[in-house]
Amino acid sequence: MIGDVGRTDMLAAYSVGAFKILVLTGCGKGSFYLDREAWKDAEPDYIAENLLEAVQWLLNIDILSFWINLVLKYFIIDNLLF
Repeated sequence: MIGDVGRTDMLAAYSVGAFKILVLTGCGKGSFYLDREAWKDAEPDYIAENLLEAVQWLLNIDILSFWINLVLKYFIIDNLLF
């Protein structure tokens, strides 16, 4: 999901397991810090300056590598630390 509000857009994407891309246009810059505690678990996968940059990131990512890194980060590495 590409969105400019952390508390709604990033949480919605997080709840369905979608990519979370925060754009800094619109409410984006202020939203990154607004009510941050409420959506801290829904950290954006990418923060883009604008919609074009967000779409370019989506088109250029290596999806397999992205998911492998995500699994390593959240399910293996984090569990080893605790």
